Amino acid sequence: MRKTSVVAASFVILVSGLLAIGAQSGRQAAADVPLTAPQGGALPASKPLLTGVKLVVGDAYSTCALLLAGGVDCWGGNGVGELGDGTNAPSAVPKVVTGITKAVALTGDNNGSAFCALLSTGGVVCWGSNHLGELGNGSIATTNWSDVPVVVKGITDAKAVVNNSYATFCAVHATGSVSCWGGGSYGALGNGSTLNADVPVHVTGLTAVKSVVGVFASFCAVLTSGKVSCWGNNQDGRLGNGTTIDSSVPVTVKNITNALSVMPDVSNSNFNGTYCALLATGHVDCWGFGFYGEIGNGTFYTTGTDSVDVPSPVTGISSATLLTSGGASFCARLTTGHVKCWGNNSEGQLGNGGFTNSAVPVSALSITNAVSFSSDFLSECATLATGIVKCWGYNSVGQVGNGTTTNASSPVTVKTISNAASVTGNTYLTNCAVLTTANLDCWGYGQDGELGNGIFYNTTTSYSDVPVAVLAAA
Repeated sequence: MRKTSVVAASFVILVSGLLAIGAQSGRQAAADVPLTAPQGGALPASKPLLTGVKLVVGDAYSTCALLLAGGVDCWGGNGVGELGDGTNAPSAVPKVVTGITKAVALTGDNNGSAFCALLSTGGVVCWGSNHLGELGNGSIATTNWSDVPVVVKGITDAKAVVNNSYATFCAVHATGSVSCWGGGSYGALGNGSTLNADVPVHVTGLTAVKSVVGVFASFCAVLTSGKVSCWGNNQDGRLGNGTTIDSSVPVTVKNITNALSVMPDVSNSNFNGTYCALLATGHVDCWGFGFYGEIGNGTFYTTGTDSVDVPSPVTGISSATLLTSGGASFCARLTTGHVKCWGNNSEGQLGNGGFTNSAVPVSALSITNAVSFSSDFLSECATLATGIVKCWGYNSVGQVGNGTTTNASSPVTVKTISNAASVTGNTYLTNCAVLTTANLDCWGYGQDGELGNGIFYNTTTSYSDVPVAVLAAA
């Protein structure tokens, strides 16, 4: 049983892990760079802005944007080459990732420092950290990072690429099979082994995969049949097969036959893991760690066991269309545009006006027309049909974007944004909104240049509590 709070346990684990990564990689500190600005500072409007943005993803210290034209720009920390520009110098303005012109999808290891891009050709290229072989090009014996993209060996027909925030990447092939590379602890590669692999290996027995998601040394695949198969770390019953025994090959999640998608608790500590499945009926089933009520079935699993090793229906959800998670909590967007959340509420991340955990879904106040949403660590943001963005929850570095650092137990309006198309959070307290103009605004933590506005926030504050415009690539 783990009775330590998510804020005390998960945040310490997350931050200490990030610091360890930086120390091991010889990361150049942002404090070495002279550009600084006060809280909420912005560069003159005459500076050209990043445009043509399709989507944005983040890792522990840096941010990357996939462009509509097929390129990728990255900015922020760069100690192990995660900006992909041929250097390891941090940058507070976007840098063009070398040689990528045909990218159609992008993923980042948000508990580490590596990115991979899916190309229109079906190939995959990766850059950044390679300490467990996550670049997939067979080079772990000679290098533990690359500052330019390298070709993942043997992948020529991928239709998706994902990671599990634990230095493991997987590609879903056009044939419906899956290959993975990088960290193999707990059986995360799904090939019957627990060894790392610096080239892709086939996941055993999967032939009809629709999508794959992962969290902390585990993955789950939604099959075209509607069933779900999972593999890897099973500490909290997160594989959903009725046991807590790790599995190095996929096992079938019990009692699910009509899944549309699966959402992992992407911001929890690496000691805990929960998955929730969105079903074709609009219902949601969850399994895994349940101490804070994140299973959503009315029970806090605090005595005897703190987990559920088979799926359990979430109470009162019958019209869900989208799921997100953010630190031992989940939220569902309903067909009405309302949002309901359940689980940990220590920082107000359920959005219901309080700070009490809930083992059943509660309504996020004032959200009636959400079209999409995203999670950061212990906070949530929703894009509304009107184009505004509302955020709630943990706000230590201004990540709810309302000009304060006070936690928000109910949704607050992000300042200055009225034409958002989507919003995305990375693990380390930064949020970004893609605008309908295909420009990008970011807010929250920015000490390593993650906000992309030309400023390293490394003097009196480490953040901007209001959105700033990301500049064009230098």
